[in-house]
Amino acid sequence: MDTWYGGLEKPISLPMEPAIRGPGTAGPTDSLRRAALGLVLACGLVTSLPAADGNDPPAPLGPRERVRVKMDARGELFAPTGDDSGEVRRAFTAAARLDFLEGLAAASPDAAAEAAPPHDARGVRHFFSAASELTIDGVGTRRSLDPATSTLIVASSPTVTHFAPDALLTREQAELLAIAFDPLLLDRLLPPTDAGSAEWRPSAELVAALLAIDTVGRPVDEPPADSAGAPPDSSKGGPLLARVEPAAEPDGGKKLIVSGTVHGAVDGVPTTIRVDGSYELDADGRRVKSGVVRLREKRLAGHVSPGFECEASFQMARRPAAGSQAAPTVAAAVPRGMEEAWARLLGGESRGSPRLLRFEDPDRRFAVVHDARWRAVANDSRGLVLRLVDEGALLAECTVSPLPPGEAGMPIEDFRQDIERSLGGRRGRFTASEELPAAKSPMRVLRVVSEGATDGTPLEWRHYLVEDRLVEDGRRSRTTVTFAVERRFADRFGRADADFVAGLNPKTGPAP
Repeated sequence: MDTWYGGLEKPISLPMEPAIRGPGTAGPTDSLRRAALGLVLACGLVTSLPAADGNDPPAPLGPRERVRVKMDARGELFAPTGDDSGEVRRAFTAAARLDFLEGLAAASPDAAAEAAPPHDARGVRHFFSAASELTIDGVGTRRSLDPATSTLIVASSPTVTHFAPDALLTREQAELLAIAFDPLLLDRLLPPTDAGSAEWRPSAELVAALLAIDTVGRPVDEPPADSAGAPPDSSKGGPLLARVEPAAEPDGGKKLIVSGTVHGAVDGVPTTIRVDGSYELDADGRRVKSGVVRLREKRLAGHVSPGFECEASFQMARRPAAGSQAAPTVAAAVPRGMEEAWARLLGGESRGSPRLLRFEDPDRRFAVVHDARWRAVANDSRGLVLRLVDEGALLAECTVSPLPPGEAGMPIEDFRQDIERSLGGRRGRFTASEELPAAKSPMRVLRVVSEGATDGTPLEWRHYLVEDRLVEDGRRSRTTVTFAVERRFADRFGRADADFVAGLNPKTGPAP
């Protein structure tokens, strides 16, 4: 039997077990566990997908390929404890397995390859399986896709991101799919056909996309600026070196070697990554067939995630799905479903979004659809805490607190008095107090804004009470949402609070 995928065939078992709760139940270890797997896999998740040009005919999907990816990592997580005791450190192991059928949009025959921007390489992936497992201190956490999100649109703009045509992914699902050196980007590592150099440097933008990080520094041997004082063009060469050399096998094939040390940042947090990769090319030397990249990374702790030191390997193998013993027979409904998902996207009928994620409270007390920039940092019986980081700056913190059902709509004066008691000496003055107009909404929303300071930092608090207008047994579902925004970032934060509250549902049903 053709085992072209080597050791990639072993799945991760996913027994049914309760989800592990976040901080507030077991202290710093749970906080580390909550963020760790997404960090190890990759961190860049969501960017906007350009709309198709309405004047162009829909681009059909090209030939399908069966792709398998295997990730294994081990290392140590660390984060400050918040007191004088320093930091907490925990050893971890992580693994992920992805198996999917991929169809990419056919390239325009008259488009020059060098003119095609990274986000033009996009298509559909159908996941036969996608699972990950993280173990910290002997306690395992598992993630997987559900059937509603097995067929996904894939885009790179430039970081690879996934979204469902008719549903929204959770943060955990998005992180499960965010792998370093995603196969969608690998062929861009190859040199131009007319390259005369034995070695070349892939662009800094491509390196950042491959590693799913925000920024990449210049190579250590590159001058800091040209004679005119302008910074170097990051598109002309990043910190990695690449070369093509003969493979060891006697069939005359070639392999792509990539290596180097990358100094970059994620959410404003410095990270250093050593990269060593080797990939087998097809007979023409223009397509990556399989290979492995090994990463050694050290990343500092940031506003929304712990730091870590780890070693990880990402193995990849892909083969044409048609006429190959390497890829098992695929039911006809799978490629048909991929074509339908692509047609809905091009026709503007897709309801999914790469910029939005969904969160559902484990106890079914509330649910929210939110901007993917919001990152959960705590989740327990008291509620959910998220932070919004933009270009390394912590703009705001949001606390979602479900309340016991109430018998009647709370008067805004009572809501304001509750806020005044909770803030104590931190409040300077109230600047707004209103019930938001929502004639057609099933929700009643109260909004109160106050100003004050904490530890000398001027803050603005935006408080919301969201009530379900539908009354059952004389009781309304209620949730409070509070945003703490540094006043210097108020304009930059904009209407992010209103958008978040618009996606909140204070009632999702009884706990199962």
